[in-house]
Amino acid sequence: SSRSSAAPFASASRLLSYFALGSALNWLAALATGVHWWEDVATRGVTFQMFYVAGLATAIVVLAPLKAMLLAKQEGEPERQRFGAYGVTFSAILVGVVVAWCLDRERLEPSQVQLLRVLAESVATVLLPVVGLSFLSAERHDLIGWAMLAFTYATRIANPEPRPGTEFHLFELFAFALVVQKVPMRGQAAVGLALASWWPVLCFACGFLLHPGLRLREDLFPPDTIIERVRHYVVEV
Repeated sequence: SSRSSAAPFASASRLLSYFALGSALNWLAALATGVHWWEDVATRGVTFQMFYVAGLATAIVVLAPLKAMLLAKQEGEPERQRFGAYGVTFSAILVGVVVAWCLDRERLEPSQVQLLRVLAESVATVLLPVVGLSFLSAERHDLIGWAMLAFTYATRIANPEPRPGTEFHLFELFAFALVVQKVPMRGQAAVGLALASWWPVLCFACGFLLHPGLRLREDLFPPDTIIERVRHYVVEV
């Protein structure tokens, strides 16, 4: 319906309003205290802390067709669960990014190569549920969340993800949460019960994986080795 199709844009508009208000209040506070808010805006300035709100608004709009597919499944409307223009669009974007990465990799700056790679990973993350809902039998839809989780963390463990990798990672986690909210993962209840029962053991194990004394931001300075990234992302998972 027109009302349901407009809902994502209404949510995004509210979030952008919060972003504008939060940024304005931060700027006023910075002016009152003599802080140069315009310095390091993209990394650690007073505006940086509000960027996640704008990112969330963007994710809501981009993933609106995927949410419609998930709602159609939930309401038992298989005729709407088609690959469709949404799947074709994301497939074309993925092919274009991969081709650009392969052909121009030697001529691009490292930051540009990084951007193409994380963009391809995020597009592939969105394509996973679209393909799964379109072509897998309903009995196997509960595997989609596991596939998204495995792909998301396998790519981040395989390669260091300096910025904007963090922003793309948040988008991927939002897409994952959107999917598993409507299509629970196979064994999700059992995993949740185990975590609720054994959380002290889990916290104790994670304590051995953390980096005592580490004093840096891993979104700006990601771990260099696979072992370090495994330690970091196992705790995050």
